[in-house]
Amino acid sequence: MFSRQTFGINTDRMRRKRLGQITTRLYIVLLIIGHVILILHVIIQPQILTKTFDQPSLTTYNRLMVDHSDTLQCPCSSISSIYDRYVIIEPVFHQVCSSPFSSDHWRDNVTADLVPDVSVYDARDYRRFLSAHLQCLTGLCNLSIQSVNNSIGQLLSSLYITTQLQSPIAFQTHIDSMVQQSKSAAPAAFARLLSILRATNHGNAIISSYGTNFKYYFPRWFGTKFVLGTYAL
Repeated sequence: MFSRQTFGINTDRMRRKRLGQITTRLYIVLLIIGHVILILHVIIQPQILTKTFDQPSLTTYNRLMVDHSDTLQCPCSSISSIYDRYVIIEPVFHQVCSSPFSSDHWRDNVTADLVPDVSVYDARDYRRFLSAHLQCLTGLCNLSIQSVNNSIGQLLSSLYITTQLQSPIAFQTHIDSMVQQSKSAAPAAFARLLSILRATNHGNAIISSYGTNFKYYFPRWFGTKFVLGTYAL
């Protein structure tokens, strides 16, 4: 198996033969050990077994999720559904808006004893502005309630899309995130609406009938033109 030069030129024939036999036996032993290790690795290596459950119950799914959370796959028969099927949102409004104080009936009762022409009251008499302020309060409450209900309706009518059945924890986390986004969007939309109203009224110098935001100042003559100015209060 080996040439004479492998063991040196000073090695006799019998010694070379014996060393060659030892080397051959060692090679065979190592070859057998290598094959045994390879066979044991193939035998001991865990095999992936795929098992299919046709329309499993929720109890079965939860058990499989606990035992095989990393490899479990449960495709949905329908990948989209509206949140209204899973979520119920009941908003809680401010005590003022949810009380009779913001109703038209309560405002009519409070202002029943006031004279119809409120201009007879002094400019610093609050009875002059009471009805208007209560109407403003009612309008703000109605706008806020409408804004919140629109935000909730938009959330509940939107689609929840997933290709795999989600675990209860993952689903609850997703729902909480969507609800928080909806809660943040409603005040932002209401604030934008108020900002537009304020900018429109201020930019066009729209004067209220009570003269509480703008007021005419003394007219002036510029050449042949008569100018009646206003200034903000």
